[in-house]
Amino acid sequence: MRQSQIQKSAPVMGWPKTTTSNEDKNKGYRLEKYLDLKSPNQRDEIAGARASLKENSPILHSICSACLEHSDVASLKASKDTVCGEIQNALNVISNASQGIQNMLAPPEPQAATLGSALDELESLIVLDPLTVTEEEIRPSLEKRLEAIISGAALLADSSCTRDFHRERIIAECNAIRQALQDLLSEYMSNVGNWFSLTPYTGNVPRFFVCTKRDKL
Repeated sequence: MRQSQIQKSAPVMGWPKTTTSNEDKNKGYRLEKYLDLKSPNQRDEIAGARASLKENSPILHSICSACLEHSDVASLKASKDTVCGEIQNALNVISNASQGIQNMLAPPEPQAATLGSALDELESLIVLDPLTVTEEEIRPSLEKRLEAIISGAALLADSSCTRDFHRERIIAECNAIRQALQDLLSEYMSNVGNWFSLTPYTGNVPRFFVCTKRDKL
């Protein structure tokens, strides 16, 4: 049956039905490999791996650019490592399928740092003690972390599967959350030294920022 498949497929591929030379034999081997890759499982594996490469390649480019600008943000580095791992896995799947090697299901990896975890980290940082906070120290730090988060949100906006409506909304809400942070910092600075307690400030402004953050991003 195998030989019959080769003879039927050879004319379609432009190859001879019989092997009379080394070149013809090589073409026959390649034809056999072509038929192997037409098995449903391998075809699906390769199709899925190619889709993963197509999706993750532009994301890797964007996230590497963000990492260069914000090299000290752990969540961005973790996201880059996750994307690189997915690309490497897709390449391994294609390589194994092309060699007829069964792809083993990889065990689930630990949850990497994500955009959500970066937002949670920022939320913990905005609860400050107004008696000790200084604008020179806190403003650059919070602004830099927020810009890194916005860079992560931009990855979603740049994705080919993001609709135009959602892309425009992501951009608009990133600008809104950026303004919310500026309002929060201004409120902090206007109240520095006006408190009679050493309890870190947990008033309405941080809560407003957190609610805005969750609603927008």
